Amino acid sequence: MRLTKFNPETGQYEYIEKAKTQAEFIAQRKAVIQKLGEIEDKMEQGVFERYREILKLHTYCEKTGIECRLEKLFDGYAIRFNNGGDFIQHHGSYGCEAGCVEPAIGSRLDYTAVPLKNALALVRRHKDKLNKAAERSEQ
Repeated sequence: MRLTKFNPETGQYEYIEKAKTQAEFIAQRKAVIQKLGEIEDKMEQGVFERYREILKLHTYCEKTGIECRLEKLFDGYAIRFNNGGDFIQHHGSYGCEAGCVEPAIGSRLDYTAVPLKNALALVRRHKDKLNKAAERSEQ
């Protein structure tokens, strides 16, 4: 019996050490599952934080007095503003692999990959609009 693991460099599954008995195979499998659990715990604690840009943007917004909240979104995050606008960064957002965030705040750069430096400038430029409460229609 053989265990496999995924090698991201080659994009292939590779064999791990071959188990001689079923008990050895089960022990190896348990060790792999335990290791995955440890990695998952560390991810929840932010040890392997992948989306640092959106976290830095959130910190900047808080320091400059922009009311917003940080929410978990898929494997990343969303910053939600009072006016209904947001910035997102997760596995499916534009530019996530390049360290970019994706705004949806009513600017010409909405739904594009925006580097952190440009995102900070967008937030500064649209600060008053982001702090406004969302207008609700009376029905």
